[in-house]
Amino acid sequence: MLRAQDFRLISAQVVLFLSDPKAFSQPQFLATMLGHFAGRYDGPVQALPFQDDVAAEIPRVILQSQDGQWKLQASLNRIDSFWFSNDLSTQNIDIITDCVEVLRKYMETFPHIQITRLGFVVRHLNETENPAGELIDHFCNPKVKATLFNASESFEILNHEKYKLRNTPFTINSLVRCQSGMISNPSKKGTIVEQDINTIEGDMQNQFALENVLMFYEECKHEIEYLLQKYFS
Repeated sequence: MLRAQDFRLISAQVVLFLSDPKAFSQPQFLATMLGHFAGRYDGPVQALPFQDDVAAEIPRVILQSQDGQWKLQASLNRIDSFWFSNDLSTQNIDIITDCVEVLRKYMETFPHIQITRLGFVVRHLNETENPAGELIDHFCNPKVKATLFNASESFEILNHEKYKLRNTPFTINSLVRCQSGMISNPSKKGTIVEQDINTIEGDMQNQFALENVLMFYEECKHEIEYLLQKYFS
């Protein structure tokens, strides 16, 4: 039986989408991030001097930790802050707060930067020997279980909803993907639930002040727990 309390957080990603690619400065970004978070991003630094005609979404800066848990990626049109689990026995919701803290520092240092959209993605894992079968048992009726899905090696469902995020002014896309699979670090097999919450393109464009950004991510922390309970109560 799939239960919400058996899922463990395996990755988190928070994203700022930038309005003006020309406003991003590689040297200033490096100086700010390494000046405040050098202890976290203590691994190799990648800072690539691309020409202006290279696609804006190609990362110009990649910072990471030696242990592979933390990663920060900056392109001309987005900033991504990542965390990846390397020990499923320890869980701490403050991990998400730590991811957001990097974006907070970026916005505080460069208040002229205009944000057009926000994104938030987390993945949870429930270790099990028969993830496809357990997903089919959980979501499918007896008829299709006995016919269409009686010998499935893998299985996934994706649900996309659009609604107002509670306690915020934001309309969001909420995507929940449940799939059987494996993760490589640490190597585990089971049911993976990916939750992707992002603001609607064009909604409140250029109105994402710092307090609104922090409000969005704080409410997302509650929303992912609510959705996990809703799908696997």
